[in-house]
Amino acid sequence: MRALSQIPAWALLALALGTGAGCAESRDSSHGAGTAGSAFPIPWEALSNPVLADPDIPLKDPCVVYHRGVFHIFTSGASYRTRDFRTYEGPFPGYGSPDITRAADGRFVLVYQTRDTANPGPDPRVDPESPDNLHRRLCFRISQDLETWSEERELYPSLPPDRHIDGALAYDSECGCYYLGFKTGVTIQQFRVARSQGPELDGNWIGPLKAYAGEGCLLDKLFPILGDTITRWAENYQFLRIDGRWRMIATARDPRRPIDFGYMESHEPFVYELRGEGRTLEEWTDWVGKRQLEVPREEWNSLMHANSAYLCDWRGHDGYFYLFYAGTNQPTEDGRGHGRIGVVRSRDLVDWKLPGQTH
Repeated sequence: MRALSQIPAWALLALALGTGAGCAESRDSSHGAGTAGSAFPIPWEALSNPVLADPDIPLKDPCVVYHRGVFHIFTSGASYRTRDFRTYEGPFPGYGSPDITRAADGRFVLVYQTRDTANPGPDPRVDPESPDNLHRRLCFRISQDLETWSEERELYPSLPPDRHIDGALAYDSECGCYYLGFKTGVTIQQFRVARSQGPELDGNWIGPLKAYAGEGCLLDKLFPILGDTITRWAENYQFLRIDGRWRMIATARDPRRPIDFGYMESHEPFVYELRGEGRTLEEWTDWVGKRQLEVPREEWNSLMHANSAYLCDWRGHDGYFYLFYAGTNQPTEDGRGHGRIGVVRSRDLVDWKLPGQTH
C-alpha cells in the first residue's frame, strides 16, 4: 500500500519529556518491551534475508520500533510498517539517518538530519554545482503513535554550519537530561557528544565535546588524526542500556581492511560501553571495549555486508536481541549501493543466527 499523507500534530510541539523508555533509555529494556514468553509476532523460521527491499528505493540506516503489535521501520530512504516482516505498508516518508528515543509520557522522539539550505557549504567529495553540496543539520519530531508527527524543529540550532549527521539521543533519568551523539565534518570526521540543560529538547545544550569510539593505539597518540579516520572512526550511533550499562552500537572500519574507506566494503557493526558510569558529559566522551558484531555473510549482502546496524533488545518478548542492518550485492553509480534490510538475532550479542536458523 502506498504512502498516505501524514498530518502534523501541532499539539505535540509543547515538550515536557520525562524518564526515557525506549532503546535509548534509562532502564533496561527496549522499544516495545513486554513480558517474557508473551506472544511476539516474528515468524523467525519462515523468514529469510533481506526481510525488506524496495526495487525503487535504496534502504539504509534502519531504525526499528515495536509498538502495539506493529513494527515501524524507518530508513534514510523510506519508512514502512509490518506485523510479521512478510507483508508491509508503505513506503512512507523517510528521514536521514533516523534514531528514535521514547519519552516517559509515551511519546517518541525522532532525530534525523536534513539539508541546511540556509547555509550551503562545500563538500569536496562532490561537484561544487551538485545539489548534494550542502551542509547538514540535526532536526527532530514528536509522535504518540509513530505515524503522525509534529512539525520539524532544529535539535541543536547553535551548532555552526557544517556536516552534522547521525544524531542519536539517550535520556538519563538520574540527571533528568538528554545526551546527544553525532558526527561532524567531511574529510576529517569527528564524534561529538552534548548534554541538554534539562528534560526539555529546547535547543540548550552543554558542549559539544569531542568523543572517542574505542581505546585507540600508540599511533593515535602520536598522530591524533589517525584515530578520527581509522582506528576510532565511527558513525551511525545508537545508545541503549543493557543489563545496567550504557552501550553504544556504531558502524566502524572492518578490521580486516581498516584503510579501505569505501562506503560499501569497510563498514561493519560494533558494540562499545562507557568506561565510567556516564554521570557526566566528560564520561560520555570515552567509549571502550570495542567489539565487532559478527553478522553471518550471505549472497545478497556480499558487497555491502552489515552497514548502519540498529540493535533492538526484545529479550522481554522472546529472549533475543535483534540486529537490523543494510546490505547489498548491487552497486550503484554513487558508490553506496542499492541497500536492502537484513536481520539477525542473538541471546548474548556474540552468536548471531540468520532467519530460519534456530540452533
